[in-house]
Amino acid sequence: MDIKKKPMKVALYLKTFRKNNHLTQKEMAAKIEITREYYSRLENGVDSPSLNLLEKICSSTGYCMEKIINDDMNPDTIFNEMCEKCIMLEQKDRNKIMNIIKRSSSI
Repeated sequence: MDIKKKPMKVALYLKTFRKNNHLTQKEMAAKIEITREYYSRLENGVDSPSLNLLEKICSSTGYCMEKIINDDMNPDTIFNEMCEKCIMLEQKDRNKIMNIIKRSSSI
């Protein structure tokens, strides 16, 4: 995938990465050393990040840049990566997540 040709797809990844890391746009922007306004433009698909910036975003959020470039980030992949991160949580936090899942699946 050419990231310049699919800014909305990259924007979706950026928003997912940020939210999965429990960061605000301002916090994420500070972490990768850009302005919040510019980060917002990236996340809304107005601009596309350079490969260097995308690499910086991925390294700061723990995601694989190659998966984005190859358009290999489908919902199942994202779900599996989130599950892997859950394993590292304390038991009380895993229990909270399980309760949320149980409540949402009974809807």
